[in-house]
Amino acid sequence: MRKFSFRRLTSLGLMLLLGVFAFFFLTNDFGLIDIQKTAIVVGVGVDRRDEGFRITAQLTVPLKSDQGQQISAVEVSGDGATVGDALTAISATTGWYPRLTFCELIVLGEQLVQNDVYAALEYFLRNENVSDNALVAVCEGEAKRFLSERTPTNDINTLATKKVLSQEAKLAGITAPVSLREFSADYFGEASSGYLPFIRTLEQASESQPPQSQGGQGGEDGSQSKSLFDASATALFYQGKQVGRMRSEETQVFCMLTNKIRMASYPTECSGISYTLGLRRVKPSMQVKKENDRFRFTVSLEAYAIMLDSNVSQTIREIASSEKVDADILSAAEQSLTDRIRALIALSRETKCDFFGVRESIAKKYPREAELLG
Repeated sequence: MRKFSFRRLTSLGLMLLLGVFAFFFLTNDFGLIDIQKTAIVVGVGVDRRDEGFRITAQLTVPLKSDQGQQISAVEVSGDGATVGDALTAISATTGWYPRLTFCELIVLGEQLVQNDVYAALEYFLRNENVSDNALVAVCEGEAKRFLSERTPTNDINTLATKKVLSQEAKLAGITAPVSLREFSADYFGEASSGYLPFIRTLEQASESQPPQSQGGQGGEDGSQSKSLFDASATALFYQGKQVGRMRSEETQVFCMLTNKIRMASYPTECSGISYTLGLRRVKPSMQVKKENDRFRFTVSLEAYAIMLDSNVSQTIREIASSEKVDADILSAAEQSLTDRIRALIALSRETKCDFFGVRESIAKKYPREAELLG
């Protein structure tokens, strides 16, 4: 009898609980914003204006299913004295409330980074709806124009840019992506410096292009200009201003010295022949030591090299033994790497951008003497 009563009581409790859930489901939206009034922002571009900022938001706008061709993304802009004002202007002029919860890319215009860059980033750091892992980059020209570019794959511009700044590209030494959290830590750190990937727009040459299957900026014949993105260069910052730039080959070596590289393709030349080596098991080492009241910064790099390609034909025996690389080729590659590392150190001194983190290392290892640094 007790067993029966317990089961009956449990069943009544479950039915009552389901009834409560059904009541709230049918009568309350749990604070959800009406999707027809919300535009999800996947990327934001910031440009400097004479009297403030211009914000360009790339939106994914929900469309009704009975419409024909759908637009994958649209860009809307707003001006304001601050970044927050510019975002409010977007809402006021378009009727869409931009949500930044899914914003994963912040693009800064080339002119903006000539002044205090963090005047444009402070809003995103304060806003609790913006992820600290959102990628930050500098683009060539205006950010508004950059976000309006279309890619040959018909991807949303923001998604295509994220692919260029992916973790795979970082582990291959192609680019040095930086998140909002990482750049903020460098900006407010010991050295007041940092770096961001610099994205160039490359026009995709094509004699004929297929008609667009989705809405866009194409003409009647479906033709549309397409662009590719190159983020192999790196912009350097000191005290909030851009002070220099790494070239693509310097960015590659910098990535080798600061990341765990899986496989990097390294070009070199020996006896007038061009080779491409594959560098594996890259083991960088950077140390700061105090010698005779001076600090010495030592950099070393070890890697396992294999032959990937050359611009001359080789025998089948040479192709089969790609694991073996001639000593002359290795020597040429070693000299090239050494020269580029020295160029990076010279660039750090010239721009005062401590992208190797030397000042931070000294502050941790020799806290009492860190103030002696110039």
